[in-house]
Formats: sequence, C-alpha cells, structure tokens
Amino acid sequence: GVALLVCTNRFLMFKNMVIDGQYSTDSWASGLNGHNGYGQNSADHVTIVNMPAKAIYGTYKVGWYISNSILANNEVGIGQEGDWIGSNHTNNFGNTTNCIGSCNDWDSASGPYNNISQDPGFVSTDPSDPGYLFLSDSSPSAGTGNSNGLATPPHAWENRGPGTYMGITHNNMGARPLYSVVPEPASFVLLAAGTLLGLRRRR
Repeated sequence: GVALLVCTNRFLMFKNMVIDGQYSTDSWASGLNGHNGYGQNSADHVTIVNMPAKAIYGTYKVGWYISNSILANNEVGIGQEGDWIGSNHTNNFGNTTNCIGSCNDWDSASGPYNNISQDPGFVSTDPSDPGYLFLSDSSPSAGTGNSNGLATPPHAWENRGPGTYMGITHNNMGARPLYSVVPEPASFVLLAAGTLLGLRRRR
C-alpha cells in the first residue's frame, strides 16, 4: 500500500491503481493510509482488495475524496478517524466492516452519489490469472463510474474523468476495464510493432 505518515503532504491524487494485500503478513497494512498528517487527498479509479487493515484510512487532519473505485474484501473498507472522508460512484463491498467513523456520500456537484455495495464480479482474484481483477461483463461496477468527472472538483487541478489501462479508457468503478475488451497478449505485441513501424516511416 501507500502510507503518508506524520507528514504535511496534501492534495495528492492516486489514480488507476490496484493494491492487493492478500500476501501481506502485517495486520496493520492499509491500501492508502494517511496517518497523523494534513490535507485532503483523492483516490479515483482505484481497486483495493484483501488488505489486513483498511482499504483507505485517514487519521488526525487527513481526509480523502474517493470516486469511481472498488474497495472489496478488506478488513475495513473506509476508516475515518480524523478529517472528513467521502465517496461517490464507489463499490464498498465484502469487507469485514465497510465503514468505521463517518463515511459520507459525496459529490461536490450535489449528487447523485451512486455508491453501491455489491459483489464486483471480478473475472479472477488470482494474480497468476490473466483475468486478475478485471471486471466481467455482468459486473455491477461495469459502466457505472462517473464519466463526466465532477462539475466542481475538490481541487481545481484534478482529473476525475474516465479510467485508463494500457491505452484503454473505461467508465467503470475500479482501475481496470472489462476483461472482454482487453486484447490478447499477442495483440499487444502486434500493436507495439505497428506503432514502431509507423514511427520509422514518419522519420
């Protein structure tokens, strides 16, 4: 995970990230942990699963704006023990406790919030499987992100538009697109080769 410990880092944005704690042996490990610091940070199109502690956590003066994300099968989905934490278009599901503290429905454009708590429908949760943490076509998190971003983002510099994965844009909750739209590995090789040939021709 990412730990912001006893620091003044603020207004950071974490986007298009996957964090899986299934092999962690530390009971305190969290996905995004803002501890005893300051500032409102942001998470957009992140997938955080299997953390022994919290998926997203804030203490003291650390807050979080969470959007278009999946927090699943962690000990705690959202842990708020400090400043304000809010989420929109986020699937907070299957955690031992989905929320500690005050977990707000949030959208600075005044809704709709579109937070859900449903099985994300991952193709696979096995890191050795090609479908690892990609979404199935029937996933409730598929196509349910906020593709327009926010009318009034919490920070003027933020980009809360579509998620991206290896050049593929998507409007899903979480970091990854539907598995059915991802090219086979061989297709990626051909695409890269075609790109290189195009560059050589332009020279």
